[in-house]
Amino acid sequence: MKRLQILNVSDKADLPRFEEFFTFCITHQVHNLKEMMEYYESHTSDVVLFWNLPVDDDLLDCMTLVASLRPDTYFLLIATNKPSLAPSARMICCNNHAPTILTHLCRIAFGQKGELALGEVLRHDELVLALVHVPTIARTRLISTLDSVQFLLRQINDFFESYCPRATRIFQTDSDCFAIVFLENEMEAAKDFIAALDMLRLEHGFEIDEREIDVEFITGIVQGKGELLAPKAYNALALATHNNAKFYILEQSDEEFAAQQQNKIYWMKEVHAALKGGRVVPYYQPILNNESGAIEKYETLVRLVDNQGNVILPGTFLDAARESGLVNNVTMAVINKSFADFRDCDFEFSINISEECLQDRRIINYLLNRCERYEIPTNRVLLEVLEGINTSQGKVLEHIRELHSKGFKIAIDDFGAANSNFGRLIDLKAEYIKIDGNFVRNIDTDERSYKIVDSIAKFAKSIGAKSIAEFVHSEKVYRIVCELGVDYSQGFLFGEPAPEL
Repeated sequence: MKRLQILNVSDKADLPRFEEFFTFCITHQVHNLKEMMEYYESHTSDVVLFWNLPVDDDLLDCMTLVASLRPDTYFLLIATNKPSLAPSARMICCNNHAPTILTHLCRIAFGQKGELALGEVLRHDELVLALVHVPTIARTRLISTLDSVQFLLRQINDFFESYCPRATRIFQTDSDCFAIVFLENEMEAAKDFIAALDMLRLEHGFEIDEREIDVEFITGIVQGKGELLAPKAYNALALATHNNAKFYILEQSDEEFAAQQQNKIYWMKEVHAALKGGRVVPYYQPILNNESGAIEKYETLVRLVDNQGNVILPGTFLDAARESGLVNNVTMAVINKSFADFRDCDFEFSINISEECLQDRRIINYLLNRCERYEIPTNRVLLEVLEGINTSQGKVLEHIRELHSKGFKIAIDDFGAANSNFGRLIDLKAEYIKIDGNFVRNIDTDERSYKIVDSIAKFAKSIGAKSIAEFVHSEKVYRIVCELGVDYSQGFLFGEPAPEL
């Protein structure tokens, strides 16, 4: 990689030589503007640092001339008090705080991004890394100009520079993430600072387009050393987002994390190969009508068959399919095979359909196409969606309503788990409510589970929906489910998932 050429312009003798900090830098020094112009007669530089020089016509004229000779040169005006000069894309005004200057140099060296510079810092010592995602930035891009977004980014950077504890380094790693490195490896200091972010952001205040805005921070925190630290931080950030938390601390050894990553890579490859080889298949579990005692429906469950003929459960490979962008392909494979199997019988059957699938127009069209191809009426098909599905995302609610209008039935899966929302059931006009099996399986021994199942069964009746109890594994549980007025039962008592009806 080409080394970043830096020119220090100052009459001071004790200015830093930046190659002492990073191997990608090499520093030269001149003592005044005249020497600077003489330097440019036979040399070039990528960055010019003006240290506490007056921002007057002489300095601006020199900058203009250098920029005409080398248009890609960056200028850093370093002063205790920032000059009242509007910064441009290649002119940055900053204070003389060393981490601030180093952060700007890292961004310049690596195309305005800090990933590579961050990697250089992480490989040397044991550190704490906090990766801070700022969702506000992406939202701002939808409604504001690029200049406004850049103004917000500068405010956020200034915020971190103002409040971060000592012995920290700040990097902007991508368009809406900042990395804070705690050089003294103090996890407690990192936790205290991240926990205080909510209070600090309100105290600091942010604005854009002359109006005050709220800036949100979501953080993943990890501790360690080397090339695995950044991926661990991104995983911690993903877990914070998934858990709807302000921050998440991933306490996992490098060895454990590396093994987990290798496992993900293996299953990503295996899912891809299984899809190509037709080894993603449906299994079917019967659903019993509690009143008649007859099997009326089947739930379609996905399985992967490996090259040795072993049947792999979705908990092992489905996350890998999701992370590799193949979950919709898995769903389409299940739809196609199950529709072919149910073509010559009258049973209703259900398909589990994820939020990603409901955002994808192709899945909607594919369901309609398979109904026509296999001559299956849409009202024989139940679409099971998870209770916690976010209907405000993309086209999810629109597509559910469209499928409902075409005759497909909607079943809400795992109802009673976290984030249960009775109002959403009414919005989705669900015909079936599947009661979370974690309550059903303990209904004979746990009073709380009994009350929850009883409440859900009564609520389902009140809105004209049918209830289905999952995980019915014994005669005693089945008897209680029937006594509570649940309409259908599903579980090992009536049949395990099987490849054939």
